Amino acid sequence: MIRLKKSNAKSPSVNNDKIAQGIASLILGVQRRWATWMNIQAGKCPAKLRGLILIVLLLLMAAIGAILIMGGFNRTRKVIATASIQVPAVTTEQGSLPDWWEVNASYDRVKKARLSLDSLSQSPSGKQRFDSLNKARPGLNDSIRMAELLYKQLKQKYGN
Repeated sequence: MIRLKKSNAKSPSVNNDKIAQGIASLILGVQRRWATWMNIQAGKCPAKLRGLILIVLLLLMAAIGAILIMGGFNRTRKVIATASIQVPAVTTEQGSLPDWWEVNASYDRVKKARLSLDSLSQSPSGKQRFDSLNKARPGLNDSIRMAELLYKQLKQKYGN
């Protein structure tokens, strides 16, 4: 069947344009009414008072701007003081020293971690992994060294 008349169906974009146009005209109407009301209110105020309010506001804004600019130059930088790490005494929940086998087991885990890091740093592909680990956890090597030092101190202190 041949159609002789084309149907004039409106596309969705035309409807969206009409909605956007309606919203824009509503916003402009509200802005126009607000501006008219403000103009009436300003007209009731004497010219000298308007000038005084303008000068006070300008001075206030200049003072705030100057304070913000000068505050940027006078910013004091806080430097973290460096000090030695103080390690508390190792105790269990009962307040006594842990069993020596627990200390040895913990030390073995620390020793394995140090050995695996050392082996990583030997190969080129491992070197990349080692560098990424050091970047992600910058104090890891120091922590391992500190744990080994604590173990040695405990061993000297208790003679095991």
